[in-house]
Amino acid sequence: EYVSKVLCHKNRINSICVDRGGNHLITSGCDGKIKIWDNRNMFNPVNEICSKFNVVESCLSQMNMLAFGYKNKIKILNNIFTKNLEDILYLEHSLSKSSVSSLKFCPYEDILTVGHTNGMTNLVVPGSGDPVFDSYEDMPFSTKKMRQENEVKRLLEKIPYELISMESLIGNLKTDIEKENEGLKEKKYKKKKGALSRFYEE
Repeated sequence: EYVSKVLCHKNRINSICVDRGGNHLITSGCDGKIKIWDNRNMFNPVNEICSKFNVVESCLSQMNMLAFGYKNKIKILNNIFTKNLEDILYLEHSLSKSSVSSLKFCPYEDILTVGHTNGMTNLVVPGSGDPVFDSYEDMPFSTKKMRQENEVKRLLEKIPYELISMESLIGNLKTDIEKENEGLKEKKYKKKKGALSRFYEE
């Protein structure tokens, strides 16, 4: 079941993205509008930006910079909660003889990757990536071995410390000796008795 059902645009929705905190939802449609919704109250959009063109793709960075593309244009907005597009326009880029198909920000890097009809292009967007990362939660430079070790460490941390204890060896040694003695006694009584065996009993 869906949590909420909202009529975001009158036309088709082209892209949906959520911010890092999970509180805001950004939608863009064929009507040339970009709407920002609050997931805690989705009756009315928090902000509405008019681009006057069919927005093909949109993407949100870790520092809440919104990039959207239409035709051969790419625009990056810095403060998405301001209604005037001219005031929040941070960067603008035009592609030569190609149209935008996809956008994606690189985590912890100031790079925007643009997919278009002629291939792929990387754009430098200062301040788009988070410069500080938590190595315990998300380590971008971790190797495969480091990821495996972190996974094992996190699983061990979930075990209660009361269940982790050293096994007692003294009791086990005693039971092992008793088991060996019982085995020797069974072998002793299982020996075949001959006619003169009663004279050689210990």
